[in-house]
Amino acid sequence: MTLLQEREAIDESLALDRICHLIHQWCGVTLNASKHYLIQNRLRPVLAHYQLKKLSELIARACDPTGNEVRDRMIDALTTHETLFFRDSSPFDALAQIIVPEAERNATMGRPRLRIWSAACSTGQEPYSIAMRLLERIPDIGRWEIRILASDVSTLSIEQAKLGVYMDHEIRRGLKPDHERNFFDKVGGEWRIQARVRQLVQFQPGNLLSANQPTGPFDLIFCRNVAIYFGDEDRLRVFRMLASRLAPGGRLFVGCSEVLTNLTDVFQTERIGAATCYRKL
Repeated sequence: MTLLQEREAIDESLALDRICHLIHQWCGVTLNASKHYLIQNRLRPVLAHYQLKKLSELIARACDPTGNEVRDRMIDALTTHETLFFRDSSPFDALAQIIVPEAERNATMGRPRLRIWSAACSTGQEPYSIAMRLLERIPDIGRWEIRILASDVSTLSIEQAKLGVYMDHEIRRGLKPDHERNFFDKVGGEWRIQARVRQLVQFQPGNLLSANQPTGPFDLIFCRNVAIYFGDEDRLRVFRMLASRLAPGGRLFVGCSEVLTNLTDVFQTERIGAATCYRKL
C-alpha cells in the first residue's frame, strides 16, 4: 500500500467513525467499527446520487445548514426498514378480540374511542394493518372516535407510507387474499390501499429521541423492533417517554425479542390473548 493509499484508508475510517457518531446523534441508532462495511455499502448509492466520491464530502453536505435532504437520505439508507403487513399477528389479534370490546364497554357515555400511535412505522405496513383490523372488527366504525398516528425518523419512508402504494412482493408479505380484495385496488403493476383505510391514519416524521413528541394520551402504542438498535441508555429513555404518552392503563406493544427492564415503576407485564404487552400503571 502506498502512502497515498494508506492516507486515504485512514481518512475513510475517520469518516466512517464520524458517520457512526452522526447517525446516533440524528436518530439514536448505535453503529460502531464492526458496521463500517455495511455503512460503506448502504451509502454507495447516496454518494452516486449526489455525484460525490468521498464520504467526507457527503458528511460535509449533510452537516451544512441546507443539508436536510442529504441527512434524510443517509438516515433512510442506514436505518432498517424490514417490515410486513400484520407482522407477528398476536398484537393485532389482541386489538380486535380484547382491546376493541374493552373500549366499547368503557364507553358508557358518548362514542367509543381508541387513540393509537405506531412509532417507527417505516413505510406504513403496521399502521395500515391496525386500520384494516379495526375496519374488520368494527362494522359501524363511523360512530367511533379513532385516531391512528404513525411516525418514523425517515421522511422518505413517511412520504412513501402516505401514498399507500405497494409492489406485488410487499403485498404478498403478511396479507391474506381477503385483505387484497377488501382493502386494496390494483393500479397498473402496483397495489394502492383504499381511501377508507388511509383516512384512518395520520403520518408525520418523528424522532423518538427528540424533545418534540406527540402529546397523547394514547390508549395503545406500537413501538416494535426499533429499540433493539439503541444503546441501553437511549432505550430506557425512549420507553419512559412512551410511558408518559400513554393514558392510565394504556398498553405498549414491543417486538418479540424486546424485553423492558428497569421500568417496573411505570409498567406491568400483561398477557392478552397470545400477545404480551406492557400496561401503564
